[in-house]
Amino acid sequence: MENVKEIRKKIESISNTKKITKAMEMISISKIKKIEKKIKENQFYSKIIKKTYNRFLSQKILSNNIFLKEKKKIKTICIICIFTNKGLCGSLNTNLFKKILIFLKKISIKKISFKLMLYGLKSRSFFNHIKKKDLYFFKNSIKNNFKEFKLKKIFNFFSKKYLKKKFDKVYIAYNYFRNKFCFSPKIVQLLPLLKQSYNKKKKYFLGNYIHELELSKIIQYFLKLYSYNKFYKFILSNLACENCSRMISMKKASDSSKKIISELKIFYNKVRQSNITQELNEIISGTSTIISDF
Repeated sequence: MENVKEIRKKIESISNTKKITKAMEMISISKIKKIEKKIKENQFYSKIIKKTYNRFLSQKILSNNIFLKEKKKIKTICIICIFTNKGLCGSLNTNLFKKILIFLKKISIKKISFKLMLYGLKSRSFFNHIKKKDLYFFKNSIKNNFKEFKLKKIFNFFSKKYLKKKFDKVYIAYNYFRNKFCFSPKIVQLLPLLKQSYNKKKKYFLGNYIHELELSKIIQYFLKLYSYNKFYKFILSNLACENCSRMISMKKASDSSKKIISELKIFYNKVRQSNITQELNEIISGTSTIISDF
C-alpha cells in the first residue's frame, strides 16, 4: 500500500506542474500576439523611412556623414548582445552565445579589440570568462512591456560613444524572428549604416523642400532616427523569439507531463490490482487453514 501512496503523490505533483506549464504557455501566446502587433505597426513607418534613406543615398549627399563613413583600419568594435531576462526558453540563449563566440574568434584572428554591451539578466552566466573592462552590463534590461524612453536611453548610450569615435563599428547580436516555429541567432552591423540597401536602377526623387535648419543637421538627425528604427526592430524580433521559444518549451513540458501521468496511472492500477489480489490470497489461505483445523 505504500507504493500506491507514493505513485498517487507523484501523479498529483506532475499534474500540478502541468497546470503551471500550460498557464505559462498561454501567457507566452498572449505576449507573442502583442509583440506581433507592435511589429506590424512599425512596418509601415520603417518602409517610409527606408524610402527616404534610399532617396538620400541616390542623391549622394550622405557620403561625409559619420553614420555612413567606414574606416579602413578597424581597431575597436562594440557588440550589443541581447539576451533574455528569464529562463525556460529552450536553447535560445545558448545558440546566441555560440554565435557570438564564433564571431569573437574571427575578430581575435584579425587582432581587433572589442567591447560587449550585455542586455538581459541571463547574459551574466555566459560571459564570466571575459574581462570586466571589456564588458558593459545594463541592469535595466529590456522587458516585454518596455517603454520607448528606456530603449532610447540604451540607443543613445552606444550611439554617443560611436559618435565620439570610441568604436569603429557597432554590431548587434540578437535572435531573428521568421515565424512562431522558426528563429535563428544573427549578428548584424548596426553602425555605420550600410550603403548597399537601395536599387540603383530605380529612380529616387528627393523633391524641393524648404528647411530652416542646415541640411547636414537634418541628415544627422534623420540617420539617427533610421539607425534607432533598425535597433527597435531587432529588439522586437528578439522578444518575439523569446516568447515563441518559451511557448514551444512549455508545450513540450506539458505534453511530456501528460504522457508521464498516463504511464503512472497504468502503473498505479497494476500495483493496486496486485495488492488487492495479494490481500485476497492471504484471506483465502487464512480461511483454508481455519477449515483444515476443524
